[in-house]
Amino acid sequence: MAEKELSLTASQLQSIIETAVKAASAPNALEKKRLDEELDREKRRAILAVQLGNIEEEARWRKQNSCSHSCNDKTGESVPRGTGRWVTGGQLHGNGEATLICQRCATTWRFKPTHEESEWILNGPGLLGYAPPPLERCLNRDDFMTRPPVPRVEVSQ
Repeated sequence: MAEKELSLTASQLQSIIETAVKAASAPNALEKKRLDEELDREKRRAILAVQLGNIEEEARWRKQNSCSHSCNDKTGESVPRGTGRWVTGGQLHGNGEATLICQRCATTWRFKPTHEESEWILNGPGLLGYAPPPLERCLNRDDFMTRPPVPRVEVSQ
């Protein structure tokens, strides 16, 4: 019997080689399963990171807004905001700004005191027991958040 001669063009040969290389480098069933599991773990990790960030944001908001920054003079127990002794302290900086910190919850107010306030702070008790300034005067008013929205985490499959 006579053998038939096979003829291929360069583009056909290149296509055959590309297909063979793709098939050889494709993962087998076990490797594919491992890759899919790893992708699922990474997706879960990313979702959990977002959820953790939302939980931390909510905790910060609760801490900042639940503290009265005040205490009873005799017992030291928390009292409604502004009715007892302020539990704040801080310092006046060289650039004319002041930082006030709640000693209970670590809420920080940065503000620019008036000339009279600066004199009182420098010549008086300092910022120990100083009432927090209104948010309009705070330089860091963006730190005082509104309640964070309840997040919706969607899992795409």
